[in-house]
Amino acid sequence: MAHMLADLEAFITSEVPTGPIVLIGHSMGTMLISRWLSAASSALERVSHVVFIGGPMEIPVAPDQHEFRLLLADAILSGGPTAMLDDRMLPLLTGKTTTATRPLVNALMRAIVMSQRNEAYATTIHAFAEDSLPEAGTIDWDAIQTKFKVLLLCGEEDMLVGVDRVVRVLTKSTVQIMSKIGHSPMLEAPQETAELIANFLEVV
Repeated sequence: MAHMLADLEAFITSEVPTGPIVLIGHSMGTMLISRWLSAASSALERVSHVVFIGGPMEIPVAPDQHEFRLLLADAILSGGPTAMLDDRMLPLLTGKTTTATRPLVNALMRAIVMSQRNEAYATTIHAFAEDSLPEAGTIDWDAIQTKFKVLLLCGEEDMLVGVDRVVRVLTKSTVQIMSKIGHSPMLEAPQETAELIANFLEVV
């Protein structure tokens, strides 16, 4: 996780050296953003808005969720990305409605997953799983919500994120729960997702 945080800091320094910053993260990316917002970066004062899509994923992590992530990493390491694409796993990446009725989204998700390298993909999942444990350090969500404007985009069919649990913790954030959408709103409902983010940036 440390080198990922360093990469994010270097990217922001290089690509957004001045002006306001809007952070948008999906899935494991929400965990990276959460850690960066808790770090001592000089760029934090320029962050105006934060958008979490399909996350944050570490509020709090139940033991069975942690174990599942480790098993998933092991399955990918031994069997390749196809371990993510069987009938049991694919609905976790999108949602049951998308799996049943949005074939183009399913095809795109398959292409994205199949483009990953076994070891790199598994190692990343394992690293994020370990970072979500209490011994990795807790995140001060009240401080994040007080300092930054936060939007949560949650799919009501998201089985990877405990939506109810996230909403209970991030009580000071703007919350949008998207009907018949799973873990990947930007793929399952791209126009609606874009409109929700645009409205958040304009109104808040």
